Amino acid sequence: MKFKAPSSQFIKSVRQSDIKAVVAECIDSGNAYGSLFVGDDFSVVFSCGDSEVRLLGPLLLESNEQSDHLYIRVELGTVYILATEGGVFLDEFEITLSDSDCVDAQLFSSFIGLYYTRLDKFTFSTNADISETDSGVSFNGLIEIPLNIDNVLPASDVLTSTPEKSLELKRALSKRAVSKSKAGVALGVVVALGLVGFNLSVDPDPKPIPQVTQSDVVNKPNEYRGLEEFYTETSIEPLGVLRALYRDVSRANSLRGWKVVEAKVAKNNVGGLDEVIKITSELGNMTDLSGIAGSGGYRLNVVGKDAYLAKRLSVEPLFGNYAKFHIGSYHTWLSTGVDEWWTDVDYSISEKSSSKRWAVSQAEITFPKIHPLDLPNLGGLVYGLPYSFNYLELKLTNPLDDSWEAVVQFEIAGVETNGKE
Repeated sequence: MKFKAPSSQFIKSVRQSDIKAVVAECIDSGNAYGSLFVGDDFSVVFSCGDSEVRLLGPLLLESNEQSDHLYIRVELGTVYILATEGGVFLDEFEITLSDSDCVDAQLFSSFIGLYYTRLDKFTFSTNADISETDSGVSFNGLIEIPLNIDNVLPASDVLTSTPEKSLELKRALSKRAVSKSKAGVALGVVVALGLVGFNLSVDPDPKPIPQVTQSDVVNKPNEYRGLEEFYTETSIEPLGVLRALYRDVSRANSLRGWKVVEAKVAKNNVGGLDEVIKITSELGNMTDLSGIAGSGGYRLNVVGKDAYLAKRLSVEPLFGNYAKFHIGSYHTWLSTGVDEWWTDVDYSISEKSSSKRWAVSQAEITFPKIHPLDLPNLGGLVYGLPYSFNYLELKLTNPLDDSWEAVVQFEIAGVETNGKE
């Protein structure tokens, strides 16, 4: 019994355009089933696949009250793991115990490596019998995870019961009321998905708007309107992009007989991002390659012994508001940060555009030695700060010791002097 869809995406908003783009991409890639979860913070997790599965993730997220937490379900030789960070969806794995080389097993190993120093602080709940071991916690004697057994919490009914099946995308996926108890506001969310139509309505019982009756209101032009649009509309939050590329490269590298040699993420002509992964054949099987292309929503192009996997990435703007960030200070901070974490980094600055009051500056960082596993770390370094993703190129330089090099570009918008008004 499968508990997860092959594709889950964290959208982080209920904007119609964002959800519609993800669902359209899912349908275009041949996936006919899915489920949508809308969180109390209005974040969205959309899961889809090409076959009917029992989706446990959306139900666990709907009842989740934990911050950094692992939900672990063991059943019939399968281990299902849902991870949350800060109370929101982080990642999802379904490991077949009889197949240690399955993609999710390798991705979960990478996840443990990335979060190893923090996992002993994660709480967890499970339907399995647990025991303490030298390396952490054993689940039914089948799998060990480096967790602290003192952090176990009671398993919810959702974790131990049979989850609901995914629904066909041709029908309505979800119709549920979501409430924000702290604000005391009820939000009605109705999502209807189809091959042609998509409608989303949000109706939070609007309050009367006070009328301004002052006669001599002077409309002063907002000279920072462009700066506001940059951060709230056109900027790109980098952590999600870098984490997605790491997962995609790891998944492609898990194919027997194929090796990732290059990856690139660049802006397209509509302001979004396109990801292209180049892999080369080492007696690889085309059936395996076609399978991962279909499940990952890629367009596949084969040229000789090389293959190219291409798809459009979902992106989010950095902030819901803006500030007059001092460009020079943020260049200094980022340059110092990457120098502390990586060796022989080259940091160059160029101006992208400028106006009377504010400007956009570009940081181009060249890493002569880096690894795909470092990409989420780089995203974590700049998370929550005014660095907009612009471009990334990753190349394998030495297959023998798994050495890579990369060029990454971020954009910073703001003022060039602290006293600029």
